[in-house]
Amino acid sequence: MIPAAPILCPHAERCSGCPLIGLDPPTQLTWKTERVRAALAPYADLSAVHVEPIRAAEPMAGYRRRAKLVAAAPARLGLFARDTDHEVADIPECRALTPALVEAADVLRRALAAGGERLGAFDPRHPVRHAVAVRAVDLREARTGEQVSVLATLVLSAESERNGEALLAVGRELFEAIPRCASLAVSFHDGISPQLLGRRLRVLGGRHAVPDELGVAGLHQLAAHGAFVQVHRGQALALGATVGAALGHTLGTLDGARVLELFGGSGALGLPLAHAGARVLSIESFVPAVERANDAAFDAGLSIRDRSAGARPPPAQRGTSPALRRPSKAKERSYRATRRAPATRTR
Repeated sequence: MIPAAPILCPHAERCSGCPLIGLDPPTQLTWKTERVRAALAPYADLSAVHVEPIRAAEPMAGYRRRAKLVAAAPARLGLFARDTDHEVADIPECRALTPALVEAADVLRRALAAGGERLGAFDPRHPVRHAVAVRAVDLREARTGEQVSVLATLVLSAESERNGEALLAVGRELFEAIPRCASLAVSFHDGISPQLLGRRLRVLGGRHAVPDELGVAGLHQLAAHGAFVQVHRGQALALGATVGAALGHTLGTLDGARVLELFGGSGALGLPLAHAGARVLSIESFVPAVERANDAAFDAGLSIRDRSAGARPPPAQRGTSPALRRPSKAKERSYRATRRAPATRTR
């Protein structure tokens, strides 16, 4: 049931994260549908394409399973405020985030407020005030059945990397303090890159990756720090089902069908298609996502063939995710005998 009234959020006036929140949901859906039609209209080959009404997301609040939040002194975590020059609007009562992420962000706010000289939000006016200076946080929720896990990444100032002892101590404490935290990592930002996330990722507590169900019994992708995910779980599952149904309708059957997937990520679409019998070649440039897709395919008993993406850019920056299909028993035994240790090991 689509609610008729707008969703009320105490941060709506300042926060830039939900620009349509002041409209009632039916009006939002109409606006989005017309925007798609307007985008297709200038192209002769696409202007006649039938655009179905936008499918409403359920739930429409408490759904967002990933949040990239900017940190600001003294202990704010949020998004840039409307009509300001990068002023951070604190959003402790955000209506979009899942309860697990709201709770994790609250713990981090309290830690920033009480951290003293050892831990705090990065302040460009005093860049070395804190031994561990937090520029941003990246929170991700993963779910298998009733079990909910949180992956937390602290994006720190580059100077923080030199304070190894304080870094390890803070990492251990936050890993224990954040409810349902399955993995805590840090990365480092040079203050120059326009990207929010940092580089040189280090896992300080827990696992490198966490299973996240895909709506098919026994099948999951592996959630990892920094990896892309469709933020609404229900819409992601609906998208996968729609793609699978469309391919099945067009091809007659998915069993044995050859499917090429571009920008495959960690397998959210490719793995279910392979599970249904398709031979999926999934191309992806982010090497950690390739490794997560490899491991999740192995967990599901799907065979893997790695492919090289070429020499430019350097191999450390590019990769090709597996060609996925149902394995023969002989090939599965051979693969399992030679497979390296999974990336989900505990450090």
